[in-house]
Amino acid sequence: MKRIFIIIVLLISLNSLCQTSANNKSIIGIWQAETNEVSSAYLDTYRFYKNNKFVFEPSQYDGLKTIVKIAGTYKIHNAKIVFYVNSITELIGNKIERSMITTQSDSWAIEGGKLVTKKIKSLPQEAKFEFLESIEGNKNCLKIDGRLFYEINE
Repeated sequence: MKRIFIIIVLLISLNSLCQTSANNKSIIGIWQAETNEVSSAYLDTYRFYKNNKFVFEPSQYDGLKTIVKIAGTYKIHNAKIVFYVNSITELIGNKIERSMITTQSDSWAIEGGKLVTKKIKSLPQEAKFEFLESIEGNKNCLKIDGRLFYEINE
């Protein structure tokens, strides 16, 4: 009976260590949607930091985006990630032009303008979360609301 109790305690301890590792330390870094390959620009990207801060940047291929960054803190609990957004960075005072750079918006792009960061208050935003460890040397992945984000190196 005593052995069974010790085994149960050890299993619970090991399980909690695995959850901590997969949920906190392992997500620190840069995660890009759809692929771990980076060409001339990033796709949708999350950056997670040790101090539980995050930054989300929409795809750099979108020439018409006005929100260029969402920032705040995050918490992972019970297969969910909760985002607490506290600022956004927007492109304001701009004009629409045909760009020499091809964008996913048929070469339409916002030119000029300036970046302005605003503090905001927002309700916590909850998403399904899963950390997928690398298998056979492949890169680690995150699944946020069913969408895959791949670990990349800058």
